[in-house]
Amino acid sequence: MSIMKHRHAMRFLAVVGVVAIAALAITLVQPDARADQHAEGITQVGTYNIEQVFQTYPGRQELMEAFQEAQPQMAEAQQEGDHQKMQQIQEQLQQKQQEVIDKFHDDVEEQLPGIAGEANVQVVALEIAWAAEGIDTVDLTEQVVEALGGEVEEEPMLPPMPE
Repeated sequence: MSIMKHRHAMRFLAVVGVVAIAALAITLVQPDARADQHAEGITQVGTYNIEQVFQTYPGRQELMEAFQEAQPQMAEAQQEGDHQKMQQIQEQLQQKQQEVIDKFHDDVEEQLPGIAGEANVQVVALEIAWAAEGIDTVDLTEQVVEALGGEVEEEPMLPPMPE
């Protein structure tokens, strides 16, 4: 083996060794980092019911109105057998739906940091399948609804029992 090839091989092995040591260090430090996070107090996780929030979202009304306005146009196009017009109406409705959904997600995302701060939660998630002991979940649905300008709908009261 020539001296040049030997030097390149040695440099390569040195780089591989440094990368291996760094990977080992990261692996060994990572569990401690997780323990530190838990020790720092990640004890509350906020959740919210996205369907309930969207049902009360004021921007949803725009979408409902667009669907109502499109119904007679769609019926007319169907009666005339104008498939091109029907497709055009459907595409417009899908575009409007996507605009409203995108705006909804942007509005929710904008409000979550403030809501989380007020509720003293460190994480907000749509659903929690499991949580370790010592982790509390806080339902933030009402706060998200109110922050978006919707009205919290009270659970409907059951009618009185017949005597």
